[in-house]
Amino acid sequence: MSMTPTQLPLPKTNAAYGVDPNDGSPIVIACKRSSGRLSYSPATMDSLNQEGAVIATCLTARESLTRWIHSPLKQHAKAIRVLPSLLDVQLPFPLEDCQFSFAQLRSTLTGIEALAVATRNSEIADHLAELPVDPQVIDQEGLALWTQALHEAATHTIGLRIIIHLSANHLTVVLGQDEEFLSAHTLNHDNAPRIERLIRPRLNDGTPVTWVWTGAGTADPDRVSSLKQALEEIAPGTSQAIDTPSEFLARALATRVLIAGDLRANLRGGPFIHPTIASNQTTSTAGAAVLCLIAGVLMTGASIRCDQMIDNRHSDIHDTFKTLAERVGGAPLGPLKGSTAMDFVTTDFEARSTAAPFLAHMIRAKLSQSIDALLREGKRLDARFNKLSLDTDAIYLSGTCGDWDHVDTLAAFTRDLGWRVTFSRQELPENERITFIIQSGEPNVR
Repeated sequence: MSMTPTQLPLPKTNAAYGVDPNDGSPIVIACKRSSGRLSYSPATMDSLNQEGAVIATCLTARESLTRWIHSPLKQHAKAIRVLPSLLDVQLPFPLEDCQFSFAQLRSTLTGIEALAVATRNSEIADHLAELPVDPQVIDQEGLALWTQALHEAATHTIGLRIIIHLSANHLTVVLGQDEEFLSAHTLNHDNAPRIERLIRPRLNDGTPVTWVWTGAGTADPDRVSSLKQALEEIAPGTSQAIDTPSEFLARALATRVLIAGDLRANLRGGPFIHPTIASNQTTSTAGAAVLCLIAGVLMTGASIRCDQMIDNRHSDIHDTFKTLAERVGGAPLGPLKGSTAMDFVTTDFEARSTAAPFLAHMIRAKLSQSIDALLREGKRLDARFNKLSLDTDAIYLSGTCGDWDHVDTLAAFTRDLGWRVTFSRQELPENERITFIIQSGEPNVR
C-alpha cells in the first residue's frame, strides 16, 4: 500500500516548461493542459516568460541520488520521524549539507519503505548559477525518465525495463521492475561493460526485457547502434517506441508538473526554495487546516447520525420488548404469565443495549478512516472536493480534477472503500478542470 510522500507543493497551473540541461545545450519543451489533456511543443530558452507557467529542470543521477530506505516502524507518523536518520547513514555527505525528500512511501509486511531523493546544497547552487532562468522545480533525472516511460507506454509491461538516456556528454541508466522504480545511474562515457554490471544482477531466466532509448544522443545512429548491439546481446528484448526521443526528458519534466502522481520530487527546497513555491507552501498549510476543519465537521455530522442510529435502535428494542411481553404475558406491561419468557426478553434487551455503544464506536471509526483515506487519495490525484457526504451505506462526492483518467481512479478507490458507486464527468471550457460527481449506485463502465 502506498502512502502520501513528502514533497513541496507546486503552484496550480495549466502551463509548464521542461528544460533538459543536456550538458550545456538545453532542450526546452512547452506543455499545456486543456480539459485534462496535455499538448507539447518545442520552445527555446528565450521563450520561458509565459506568465503563470512553471519551469522545471533536473539534476542528473551523478549530481543527485535515490535510495530505498526501510523502517521497521509500521506507523506512518513514527516512520516519517526516523527516516531522515536512516537516510543520513546511507548518504556520502552530511544530512545538514543537503536537500532531500521522500518521493514514495509504502507499507510492507516488515514496516515502511521510502524512496529518498537527495543532493548536496552545492549542486543546487551550481545548477542555478549555470541557468539563465529561475526554475521553480529542480527534479531528479532518473525519476523523471522512469515516470515518463510508464506514461507513454502503450501497455503495462511486465518484467525488467531499462532506460538508456543519451545526453550530449553523459549517459544515464534507469532500471525498474514491472512498474516499480529500482535505481538510476549516470556514466561519463558509453561504457557497455559498466552497464552490463548494472543490469546483470536483475536478469533472471525468462525475465522479459524492455529497452527504452531516449535523449539528444539518439540523433547519432552510430552511437545508438554500437550500444544496442553490445547491450541487447546481454539482455535480448523489445524496444519501447518513443516519439521524438531527443525531447523525452524535457517532456517528462513538464508532464510531472502538470500531472500529479507517484515518484514526484523537487530538490529546490530549504534556502533555495523558489518564492512562488514558498508562498504556495503557506497556502497549502492553511488549506490543510481547512481540510481538517471540514473533516471535523463531517465527523461531527457522522457522530450525530450514529447517535440517531443508536436512539432508533433503542426504540426498536423497546418496541420488540413490548411485543414479546404482550405475546408472552397476555397483558401490556402488567403482571405477566410465563416468567421464563419474560426473563429471556429482559436479558435480550440488556444485551442489545450494552452492545449499542460499541456499534457506535465501530461506525465512527470506519467513517473516520474513510474520510481520511479519501482526502489523502484526492490530494494525490490533484482532486478538489466541493461536497463530500457519506454514511455507512451511501456516499456523494463532487468536485474537479486536473486529469480525465484520475476520475476513474478516484471512483475505483471509493469502491475499494466499500461503496457501490457510479460516476459522471464533464469537460469544462478551455484551460479548465474536469468536473465530476461520484455517488451511490450500480457501478458503470467508462
